[in-house]
Amino acid sequence: MTIVDVDEMPILGEPLPVEFANTLYVSDGTTIDFLGTPALIQSWFALAFPSAELPGRLRRADADAVRDLRNVIQRILGDLVDERVPAADDVAALNNTAAQYVTLHDFHKAEQFRRRALETDSGMSVLYTNLANDQLNSGELDAVEQTLAARNRRFAPQQDADVIRITLAMTRGQFADAERLTRVLLTDA
Repeated sequence: MTIVDVDEMPILGEPLPVEFANTLYVSDGTTIDFLGTPALIQSWFALAFPSAELPGRLRRADADAVRDLRNVIQRILGDLVDERVPAADDVAALNNTAAQYVTLHDFHKAEQFRRRALETDSGMSVLYTNLANDQLNSGELDAVEQTLAARNRRFAPQQDADVIRITLAMTRGQFADAERLTRVLLTDA
């Protein structure tokens, strides 16, 4: 595996997940890793995503986690380009990364993460559902409705979106609507 200098980093102006996935590739039989060291990771983020909040010094475990996430994104994008359904383990790993922000109660960052995933590929209904949950948790109630409406235009109705609608109605104090939606959900179950 070849590790390169900062000057050689391929920043092409692609969406961030694509740029991130492109930090590992094979050329003439040699694997080139632009995130091969903690210092290269920090340099890449400084160039490609200057607003990223990284610690002053990355630990080896942090660097490994960044590369693991990159590999997951690269596999998912490869599957989508080849018109294959991404592996369930890869989708779960991507969702678990965003879920870490939820665990830390940083719903805004979770929402940003999910929005970037949707910008890259909006062909998975779970991305809309997770984004709507993040928006609900951060109190962005109008955004929840917009996200669910976008989801409904692309996918068949599913119970997870109905549960979000029920929670949204309750959050807004629309208890009669929440009860009606709950009865419909239970009837259809």
